[in-house]
Amino acid sequence: DINRDAAHATPIALNRSYGANIFPQGDLDWFKVNLVAGQTYEVVVDHQCATCGTETHLYGSDGVTEVGERNNFYQSANRIKFKPVNSGSYFIKVGYQTIDNRQDWGVSTYWINVHPYVDSDGDEVSSWIDCNDQRADISLWGDDIPGDGLDQNCTGADMPLANVADAFEPGDNSAATTTSTLPLAPYRQEQMFYLLRRWPEDKF
Repeated sequence: DINRDAAHATPIALNRSYGANIFPQGDLDWFKVNLVAGQTYEVVVDHQCATCGTETHLYGSDGVTEVGERNNFYQSANRIKFKPVNSGSYFIKVGYQTIDNRQDWGVSTYWINVHPYVDSDGDEVSSWIDCNDQRADISLWGDDIPGDGLDQNCTGADMPLANVADAFEPGDNSAATTTSTLPLAPYRQEQMFYLLRRWPEDKF
């Protein structure tokens, strides 16, 4: 493991994404980045699979003093917001997510990116993940208003009104939906991961 500790940390540049893998049996990835005092930054470690999970820790220039951490559930992104007091090199440690002591979900694939924190609309959601950083009522944690033509919660589409027929399948109705024989397990699993990804713990 070439970047197993602070002394062997991989140098990374701001505003650039780097892909990596974490193995569940004690694997650690260390990175080093130069930050400027007084500038607010965001460290993002985003997972690339439904069962991927990591712990992310930010350390000062000594590689020992912890100045920020994030430990989130599977598929959720780890995000650390940080404003350094001193300019210099800071260290990031990424390890396997151990919040529930699971070791059986395999390799976690992720990418890491460190960039200046920008929040133009003041909704406490950075422009890095906000689908519309010009409107405070639109973000990952927004409440979508069905049928108004706006996507307030960044799902990619406005939620349709319940009493409006599906334009693609006008024959659909409540009876047909509730008597469907399609298995619900995969749907419920996907909904679980969707909720975890939007869990308020991710919000600064």
